[in-house]
Amino acid sequence: MNVDNLPRIAFISHTTPYDSYVAELESFLLASGFDQVFNDVSAIKPDELLWPTIEQGILSCTTFYFVIGDKTKDSVWVQREVAFARSLNKPIVPVQIDDCELPSAFIGRDVIDLRTRSRKFHDQKIADSKLVTRHTADKLFGRDTELAVLDEAWNNQEGINIQCVIAWGGVGKTALLAHWVQTRFRNRGWKNSAGQPEPIFYFDWTFYDQGTRASDATHAGAASIGTFFTEALRHFGDPEPENPERKAERLAKLVQAHRNLIVLDGLEPLQYPYGHAQAGQITDPDLAQFLRLLAQKNPGLCVISSRERLSELGGHLASSAPQLDLDDLPTEAAIALLRNLGVIGSDTDLIEAAEDYHHHALSLILLGRFLATARGGDIRQRDTVSFEKLDSRRDNQTRSAWHILETYEKWLGSAEGNPTDLQALRLVGLFDRPATPDCLEALRQPPAIPSITDRLVSLDNDDWNALLWRLNESNLIQLRFPARDPANLAQKPEPRNLPVDAHPLVREYFARQLSEDEPQSYQTAHAQLFKYLCQVAQYQPDTLESLQTLYQAVLHGCLASRHQEAREVYRDRILRGTGAGGFYTTRTLGAFGAELGAVTAFFDSPWKSPSPKLARSDQAWLINLAAFRLTALGRVAEALEPTQVGLKIRIEQKAWRNAAIAASNLSELEVKLGMLEQAVSDAFVAVQYADRDPDPELSRRINSRTIAADGLHQWQPSINKRMTGKLCRDTKAAGSYPSKPEKLFEQAESILRNSKSDLKMLVSLWGFRYCDLILASPERAAWKEFLFGHASRLSELSTDGTPELSPTAAETSESELPFQRGLLPIPQASPMASTRLSERATSLALAEAICRANYGLQWALDRNILLEIALDQLTLARGALYGSMLDRRATDASTFLQVLNTLKAARKANFLDYLPKTLVTAAAAHHLVSAFTTAGSLLDEAQQIAERGPMPLHLADVHLHRARLVGSMSAADRQEHWPGIDPKAELAKARALIEKLHYGRRFDELADAEAASEYW
Repeated sequence: MNVDNLPRIAFISHTTPYDSYVAELESFLLASGFDQVFNDVSAIKPDELLWPTIEQGILSCTTFYFVIGDKTKDSVWVQREVAFARSLNKPIVPVQIDDCELPSAFIGRDVIDLRTRSRKFHDQKIADSKLVTRHTADKLFGRDTELAVLDEAWNNQEGINIQCVIAWGGVGKTALLAHWVQTRFRNRGWKNSAGQPEPIFYFDWTFYDQGTRASDATHAGAASIGTFFTEALRHFGDPEPENPERKAERLAKLVQAHRNLIVLDGLEPLQYPYGHAQAGQITDPDLAQFLRLLAQKNPGLCVISSRERLSELGGHLASSAPQLDLDDLPTEAAIALLRNLGVIGSDTDLIEAAEDYHHHALSLILLGRFLATARGGDIRQRDTVSFEKLDSRRDNQTRSAWHILETYEKWLGSAEGNPTDLQALRLVGLFDRPATPDCLEALRQPPAIPSITDRLVSLDNDDWNALLWRLNESNLIQLRFPARDPANLAQKPEPRNLPVDAHPLVREYFARQLSEDEPQSYQTAHAQLFKYLCQVAQYQPDTLESLQTLYQAVLHGCLASRHQEAREVYRDRILRGTGAGGFYTTRTLGAFGAELGAVTAFFDSPWKSPSPKLARSDQAWLINLAAFRLTALGRVAEALEPTQVGLKIRIEQKAWRNAAIAASNLSELEVKLGMLEQAVSDAFVAVQYADRDPDPELSRRINSRTIAADGLHQWQPSINKRMTGKLCRDTKAAGSYPSKPEKLFEQAESILRNSKSDLKMLVSLWGFRYCDLILASPERAAWKEFLFGHASRLSELSTDGTPELSPTAAETSESELPFQRGLLPIPQASPMASTRLSERATSLALAEAICRANYGLQWALDRNILLEIALDQLTLARGALYGSMLDRRATDASTFLQVLNTLKAARKANFLDYLPKTLVTAAAAHHLVSAFTTAGSLLDEAQQIAERGPMPLHLADVHLHRARLVGSMSAADRQEHWPGIDPKAELAKARALIEKLHYGRRFDELADAEAASEYW
């Protein structure tokens, strides 16, 4: 093994008074390239035995950091840790953070002096706020109770880590949060009552700036999280904010380092909508992980607003992340609000108005502004607001706001109003985020667009400034003035140089009105934006941040009905092509969320109806891209429908090569969803289509066979002969192909060797699937040894640092490896047999898998294909782990580090549909070196991903692994390290899934575990 490729692991030795500093140091080390950091605050659970866990942490570390301070010299624990690290010849890095005498052992040695810089860690850093008050009155009315809840959440440092504010659009969530931040922090100079800086860091973000979701209650949003992680990581001091690896974990640790305040406004574009089966669940997995980590630990506070309740923060996290329902305004507050807006009338009339508009804050504000502007403030003239046209177009919670906007629009367009102001207001309907000054200026250039810019083109800068200011003062738009010195008007930039924002409901209203009433002008305006953004963007931007301009260009191009041109920009400038070196945004940046948002623009209805303005072949291509991105994001169930639609199109076209690809993709997806019988059937359909293709390129024939073989491996229909007749829709065609997975793999490899390829064996996903079958026998044997052998002998960690194979495998010459003569047959044994499988056959299978994986890994490294690199490393890690389990020896340091390296590669590849397989392997490795807390966390993460998919095969594996790991321990150890986990209950869950799914690949392992459970 190349030591340079092993993970870097840091151990931080310190005393409790320095916990806050060490939390920052931990975040810094992770961001600087360390793969894991042992910090006893986060690595050791309450009541866990300290020294064995610390010992294992020092044994596995590559660098030992010793924090020296005034509190260190009397710590027996620290002295013991340093002595143990020195006995192992670990590199020791002493870091002095206090003015104190150095320990005698470090006098005369090189010590890193951070005494000055350590104090800089605590310098206050306040971000320029994106949290602006949209369409609010000058004062906040009727929210004293809610403000008190936020105050309590901030002041209650023990219990509440996240405070959510939930309400329908227009109720006043953003206004509440903006008022709270302004009055509790900004007006006080960001200091507490004692004059100390508080919070240490402040950061806010509005997800309305990333594109808002259309009003569709059945499909999940495809809004992108955009540059949130990049900007947040940069603000909190991460040295590589553009690095996508473990960004959620890195940001969480930085936020957790101090008493910080982070506000996330308008989360609903990134949640499943209320009519969806997974309503409230966050669609971006990194954001979901970040919030779960903060809910578990946060010395400060995270405040979230959304229209949907956050399902991730329910259950055991509910107490630390309460969700406050923000009701409509009380009657007294509604009356005060209207009077503050200049409305005149009796209390009775005002009460009736409040009831007519359901006490909805935005509706009342719009009503008050309209009456004050157009009707002299007379409440009796509210009957001029129409209640007819829009009843069927919005839900009860927001349609009243649209009624008023319709009336406002009619009045502005009349001789009594100002048609020029109306055209400026309509511009916000062209954007799904704040409109930038340059885009607005591009729209105002000739030629004029009827009903949109024909009154705006001729305006000079002074007139344009005055118009924008009028709309801002009427609260119909929001000028994004910089947060600094808001009271000093002389320092404010001109309105024409500011982004123009609007409430999402206002954007939605004018977008709908323009697209329906002025469709030609609507498309012309978007075409103008498409052309402008394509011109000003870099041709092929390198970072996700710099790609945003092109992503917006694609959206505007599609809204202009120029889908084919937008498709070319997307393919050539964003993806950088689809051949070798192409798919830049996914293969290099791992930007699956942003990519899904871009692909969505080409659809009339997600994810099955691309625009008919696209060529039919492009429709099928985009459907496939959408399914691929959904799957990579772990949204597996949503990927099923587009994959089926894409296959149907390819069949209609009789494009058999692409039909083979689509059918293979469908089969892979069905395996992930646990639809094994259908997966095998569709895999054989893919084989048929691939064999029909006259193209001499053979990769489709190879791919389809390996997918069929993998489906058979997971299903294993030979256990039930009655089921073999259902292998394929066309049973006659299926009969001409092998029905055993090993034979299909041999056939695929034979096709490869008879081709002009230089490859000697299957690589990439082909090879990974084959190795998964080869490892089935050693995997079962290893777990039998674990269950029935003396598992305690596996908990001691050797320190020689050299990788080991079993003696039999090590002595096997290359000419003896099974791949030279076909796969060794898997020994058939009774599920309840207690005898070990053939040791020779098992060792040969391990050696074969390792040899194949090394060959495939080199191929993947030469091409820098992240997923294939991760999967080949997973095969190698599994082989090494099973070898140590079978030989009844300790899991050596090299094997353990290899597992960590595999986990790092899997996270870098960022394919959530494959990650659980790596997580359960890593959990087993951590358990075997007594890192029980980490093992449990890894299994929990795998379960969360599997449940979100849903990916029931992965979920079955999680329950089976957890049952075996916990069941192997004594009752006392279970209570100490796995509290609340019943191994027999976990085993019952595994059995229920395995039986329901006909997950035959796990039948024997399940039977072995159930036999062993008699002793649990």
